[in-house]
Amino acid sequence: MELVINYGLYFIAIFCVLTPVLAFGIFAPVIAKVTVVGFVVNWVAQFFDLSKEGKIKENPLLNIFKQDTHSDDDSPMWIDNAKPDSEEHHIISAKTYLMVFGALIVGTIITVWVAGFDFGAWNMVIAMLVATAKASLVLLYFMHLKYDTNLNRVIFLSAFFFLVLLFAFSFGDIMSRILPTSSF
Repeated sequence: MELVINYGLYFIAIFCVLTPVLAFGIFAPVIAKVTVVGFVVNWVAQFFDLSKEGKIKENPLLNIFKQDTHSDDDSPMWIDNAKPDSEEHHIISAKTYLMVFGALIVGTIITVWVAGFDFGAWNMVIAMLVATAKASLVLLYFMHLKYDTNLNRVIFLSAFFFLVLLFAFSFGDIMSRILPTSSF
């Protein structure tokens, strides 16, 4: 089991080190060239699509540069014609923000108050429970995850899952090397 945990940690460490090195060091020129070529190909394709539909007369290249606005153009290439989001943005009232702020203040007071007592091993558990409740309020209301799409929830939860996985591998490695004790 120790070999699996160690190699898992090595894999995570190598992945975390090599990803930026490969992406920004070795492959950066390739990524930049592919991006520029993709942009040019997309622009040329949309340009010829407009000329086929008869929207550009005479010298197409000069007419595009003469245009001041693109609002009469149906092409999705122009920002003016971008279709609005189908989802409505939820507006949170000031009262809700004040209530959440009050709950965060109460959580801070509880954390400070509990720190004054000696609960033994439970000190850290209580502090982490209060911190988790406060972080949940911040994520739900101030970062608007409560009213956001499911895609953002999945992205957040997958990042949280990989964080838990990293902690689990680290915890397994630590527990295989030292003798565990019953207190914190």
